[in-house]
Amino acid sequence: MVIKELRTAAQKHRLVVLTLEDDSKAKGIVEEVTENGRVKIRYEADVDWIPIKDVVKVSVLIPFGGG
Repeated sequence: MVIKELRTAAQKHRLVVLTLEDDSKAKGIVEEVTENGRVKIRYEADVDWIPIKDVVKVSVLIPFGGG
């Protein structure tokens, strides 16, 4: 389920909050989900690759107005 949500967020360039196994959070725009099990997330001025196995929850932030 997490991979499906991440792929949809990447296709629509959605802002997400990822909750990780260690209870930390990562907030940014999903740019890519790779076949080798990583998600590329862009923050304001940085990019990070997070192992999908570390993601326990995906919260997708939908812009007001449904866009």
